[in-house]
Amino acid sequence: MVDTHALTIDVEHWYDATLAARPPRVDPSHAERELDSILALLERHGAHATFFVLGSLAEDLPQCVRRIAAAGHEVACHGLTHELLWQLGPARLRAEAGRARALLQDLSGQEVAGFRAPTWSLDRRTPWAPATLLALGFSYDASVFPLRTPLYGAPGAPTSPYLLAGGGGSILELPPAVLEMGPLRLPVAGGIYWRVLPAGIVSLALRGQSPRVLYAHPWEAAPAGWSLPRSTGLSARFAMRFGRGHLAKVLDRLLATVRLVSIAEAYENLVRDELRTWSLDAAAITDGS
Repeated sequence: MVDTHALTIDVEHWYDATLAARPPRVDPSHAERELDSILALLERHGAHATFFVLGSLAEDLPQCVRRIAAAGHEVACHGLTHELLWQLGPARLRAEAGRARALLQDLSGQEVAGFRAPTWSLDRRTPWAPATLLALGFSYDASVFPLRTPLYGAPGAPTSPYLLAGGGGSILELPPAVLEMGPLRLPVAGGIYWRVLPAGIVSLALRGQSPRVLYAHPWEAAPAGWSLPRSTGLSARFAMRFGRGHLAKVLDRLLATVRLVSIAEAYENLVRDELRTWSLDAAAITDGS
């Protein structure tokens, strides 16, 4: 049986990335060309994905959201700007994510059910976030990275679907794929991890697992001729540029060997009542039963 995984694409301008130094003049058309390349790749393989679209990009390039929806993909929300959740706070998240969701629904003609925080910034610093997202009408989140990195992560968080509790509410959480080796967790979901790991390791790590969430950015897989400002530091330059061509090869290999679908399709038979609950407030795990 062919493995099935949920492919997600975070649609943003390259200069929205947390480590990017914003250039003095920006060209939104880069993002449109990058997105078109991803859409063409998925069409060649007959695959579908969930596209987490940044609201500010949708305002710049509304035709991009329409193209995603017209190609049969799921449209989800990546917030309004790329500001981190713990910087926004509850009130601004409510206002900005609500505005972005309404815009994406209007442009796509879909109900926008999913949310992903910029740079995986839903963690123990934002225990109020699940209740805020529920109040906005989202039914699932895909933002909690279940290991610690220098920029983000929630070590100890479950690695399979669960109910994320916090702020007096709980929301379905769909974490990115990791490979568990005893107490160690290796990130294999996408992004820079696909740019540094051999394609064979990624394929092997995902083999035989139940549906897992994978991700990529169009600016990583199909960069459209932009260059980083000279002021960009070495670490940011590495994170933004290293192995971008390799990521496209990993994605192409996966598209040829596994079945990649949207989150809505991958988890359509998930039974919420059977899931455990994990709390951002107390990091406590309880059985769903």
